Formats: sequence, structure tokens, C-alpha cells
Amino acid sequence: RGDPLVLWWVATWCSSCTYSTQLFAQSYYSQYHSAGVTLLEIESYNDLGQSGPSLSSFASSNGYSGQAGWVFGTGSASGTSSYNPSGYLDYYYAINAQGTIVAEGADLAGSFSSALQAATGS
Repeated sequence: RGDPLVLWWVATWCSSCTYSTQLFAQSYYSQYHSAGVTLLEIESYNDLGQSGPSLSSFASSNGYSGQAGWVFGTGSASGTSSYNPSGYLDYYYAINAQGTIVAEGADLAGSFSSALQAATGS
């Protein structure tokens, strides 16, 4: 609680996740950062059973270079099962500053603006 965030479940071998991460880096990072919204990009546990690049390689090759407010992590089995139970390749939750999920859906690339608006309430 305290700061809005977008929690985004990805798989490192997923082409739409690669595209979306590049798009975020190029076109949306500055909007999220200036609005105080953190993007928490989480690799689903065991990359959903498929072989893909390491998370650090995926992040750095798609535009991440340690920017503040953009965090990468690896999901545990229980976290993935709780927050990505259907095993979607690209699934997000917009969470407001009060800690309430205010929007969710697949394909964050098509929803970067609406997820930002939902998380900030504007």
C-alpha cells in the first residue's frame, strides 16, 4: 500500500511479452514514472514450463537498464498459481495506492494507457 503499481506476469520466451516490454521501454516508461506508478514485471514460475532466456537477459535485451520504478522478478510456484492460475503468457493487474486491484486483463501492450489510468484513478 502507498504507491500504485501494475503487476505484470510474463514468460521470457513469449514474443508478445518481448514486444510489450520493448514498447513499454520506448513509449510508456516515462508516463508511468512521472505518475509514480511502478511496473512490477514478473516471470511466471519456471517460465510456464517452456525454455526461454534468463530474466536478466530478457530484461536487458528489451530496454531495461535499471530504471527507477520498473522492477523485474521471478514468481514462485504459489505466487504464479495465485495470480496467474490460467498460465497466461501476458497478464496484468492494475493496483491503486490503497492496494485494491482496479483493473486486470491480458495483453498489456494494448492496455498500457488504461492500466495507468486505473492505477492512478485518473
